[in-house]
Amino acid sequence: MKRILILGSMTIDEINCIQRCGGPALYSTLPALLFGWQPHVIGTIGRDISLPPFSGDFVILSHTIRFRHQYIEGKRISYILSYPNEKISADIDTSKFDIIIVNPVFDEFDHDFLSYIVTSHNFVGVDIQGFVRQVMPSERISIMPLSSDVMKNILRRALVVKASREDLYHLPSEPFGEIFIITLGDRGAKAYVGEREVYVPVIPVTGDPTGAGDVFLTTFMITFYETRDLKTSLIYANALASLFIEGRLIRRNKFCIDTSDIEYILSSAFQSEFHQIFRRRIAEIRSLMMKEEKKYGFRKFETRINGIP
Repeated sequence: MKRILILGSMTIDEINCIQRCGGPALYSTLPALLFGWQPHVIGTIGRDISLPPFSGDFVILSHTIRFRHQYIEGKRISYILSYPNEKISADIDTSKFDIIIVNPVFDEFDHDFLSYIVTSHNFVGVDIQGFVRQVMPSERISIMPLSSDVMKNILRRALVVKASREDLYHLPSEPFGEIFIITLGDRGAKAYVGEREVYVPVIPVTGDPTGAGDVFLTTFMITFYETRDLKTSLIYANALASLFIEGRLIRRNKFCIDTSDIEYILSSAFQSEFHQIFRRRIAEIRSLMMKEEKKYGFRKFETRINGIP
């Protein structure tokens, strides 16, 4: 069984007065389980929630990293209510893993540790979200420029770097990583590889998007590892992220997942039904791509979505 290392913490997310556990430690593991990979997590968790039912080495905090999110007209406004003051690291043999995901939520990992991770392994995907967040006196999160340390020693050494359109003020003068991906919400995602640009739309859906970016990155990394096909990997990542938003992957009717949820995800009944739905969503995206390219023409279509909306 292929192994994937996820550097990401558990969080508690408050959304519309409802509290739910989340974070990359949870959401990044879901695609791994669905595709038959073995995830292992390194991150933080507080004494106020139970350890998740999957393999992990967690630094125990007095309180779990806690966010409050508000979604207004498709845009997220976030507040951070609790976060660690010290950065964490771990003694880990990266050669034991086929893929590594680096996905901090509030810059909670030691930068020298992350530099070691990206230089010691050739298949690392990094999400920049945790590197650009800063807290204001009101506890509201604002976006700050990336530090030169993070750009030089972490992002530019990774195979894949992902950012959402909310994470960046503008396109960087030089794309990060060998593959630089920008997710565009309900407009899909775009990848830059050298001078090549690849755009893939998504089927618009409704639901809770919290954690969709984590699902997207892990799905992209696994698919790209298995296929080395950039466009296919973007299609699969968009497809699974949209199904996640619709609530097709986990039941969000309780505070946190437990062993029964993992057993349900791994059951043959769920797997059979899910992969049928997944294949249909992939076909829908491919069909949409053909219609869009026929309507706009490839060059016009690329120009239409060029840059960050």
